Amino acid sequence: MENSQIFHDFSVSTSISNDSSSCHLNSSAENQSYEDILNNSVNNSEQNDANEDPESYVVVGQDFEEPVSLEGSVVKDDDEAYELYNSHAFRNGFGTRKGKKEYRSGTRIVRQRFFVCAYEGFKNPDGVVPKSFKKIDRRTGCKASVQFDVDKKTGVYVLSKHSRLHNHSMVPANKRHLIRSHRHISKEQLAFLTTFTCSGTKLADVLRAMRKEVGGEANLGFTVPDAYDAVLAEKKKKLDGCDSNQLIRWFAMRQAKEHDFYYDFQLNEENQLINFFWRDGRMRSDYEAFGDLLIHDTTYRTNKYDMICGPFVGMNLHTQNIMFGVGFILNEKAGTFDWLFNSFLTSMGGKQPVTIMTDQSSAMDKAIR
Repeated sequence: MENSQIFHDFSVSTSISNDSSSCHLNSSAENQSYEDILNNSVNNSEQNDANEDPESYVVVGQDFEEPVSLEGSVVKDDDEAYELYNSHAFRNGFGTRKGKKEYRSGTRIVRQRFFVCAYEGFKNPDGVVPKSFKKIDRRTGCKASVQFDVDKKTGVYVLSKHSRLHNHSMVPANKRHLIRSHRHISKEQLAFLTTFTCSGTKLADVLRAMRKEVGGEANLGFTVPDAYDAVLAEKKKKLDGCDSNQLIRWFAMRQAKEHDFYYDFQLNEENQLINFFWRDGRMRSDYEAFGDLLIHDTTYRTNKYDMICGPFVGMNLHTQNIMFGVGFILNEKAGTFDWLFNSFLTSMGGKQPVTIMTDQSSAMDKAIR
C-alpha cells in the first residue's frame, strides 16, 4: 500500500529536544496572551517530526477563553446548531462532540440540546471490551459547551448558554484540519474516489490529484485513512447479504458432492463477508503436477461488487495457463493478502511453490514462512 508515502507528504523538519521544549512551555505561561501561546504552538509544530496528531500540540492546564460568545444565535434545526458550534470551534482551534438531548415530559420532542468540547469529561474504563491496542485518552474534563433551547411553538433552536472557558490550549492553525470533528468527506468527493478506484486507479494516486487540485491537504477536508475507510464502507454496502449467503451455500453444496473441493471465507466484526477463496479437485491435481511456478495477480475488478479478483495461475508442459485457485478480496491490505495466501497453501496441503510471480511478493513470503 502507499499509505506511508502519502503520510510523508506532510512537511518534515528537525525536532527540538525535550529539555528545550519543557523550558519553553514553563516560561511565563501565565503572562502569555492567547496569540503568544498560539504562535509558540505553531513554531513548535513546525519543528515536530511530521506528527499528524493535532491533539499532541495541545497543552493541558493552559486555560483559554473563547473570545466571542454565541449566545442569542438562532438556527432552525439540530444539524444547523451543530454546524454553528463546530464552525466556531474550528476558528478557535478545538474539536466538538454532540452532547445529550433532553425531551419534553412524556414525548420525544426535544426541549434542550447540548454540544460540548471534544475534551469534555473522561472515558470510563469499566465495561470496555479489551482490544489489541489502546488509544491515548486526551480528555481533560473540559467544561466548554453550548446549550440550545428549542422553542415549543416554532421548533427553532435558540442558543441560551455558552460556556467558553477551556482547561487546555488550542490546536495551532496549521493542524486544525486534522481534528476529527472538522473532517468530512462529501458525497461528491466520495463519488469521485469510488469512480476512479472502480476504474482501476489506485486510491493513493487519486488522493494526490485531489490534493493538488484544492491546493494542499489542509483544503481537502479529510485525511488519508478517512478516504480508505469511506471507500471500504461504500464497497461493503454493495455486498448484499442474500448473495453472500447464497455463495456460501453453493460452496457447502459443492463440498458435500466433491470430497476434494475446498473453500474458505473471512468475515468482519459485523459478520459481513469480505474475502473468500476456493479451488476444486482438478486445480489441486494441476498444482501437484505443475505447482513449481505460481503466478498471482490482483488487477481484475470487473465484478459488480468491485471486489478484487486474485487468481492463482500456473503453466503446464504445453505453456498453457492452468488455474490453481481463485480468491476475491475487498481491499489490498497486507493482512488481507496474508489470509488469502495462507488459505491457498492450506488448500494445497502446505506444498510451497518453487518460483512465485506476484505483485504482493512480501505478503506471499510471509505466508510461506
